[in-house]
Amino acid sequence: MALSSVRDGERADYAQRLEAFADRHHERLKKICAHTGQGAAPPNTAGTRWSASPKAW
Repeated sequence: MALSSVRDGERADYAQRLEAFADRHHERLKKICAHTGQGAAPPNTAGTRWSASPKAW
């Protein structure tokens, strides 16, 4: 599924680029996952297109 959004010409080294990104941003990603990972409270999406209420769109 994730590769469906990657252009054919970029797929060959996608895994390596993704791994390099994760390595570079490890601490920041760890903090984000602590707030948004399994069991975490959902982010405040009120008033965004991700909110459950169409009125907010």
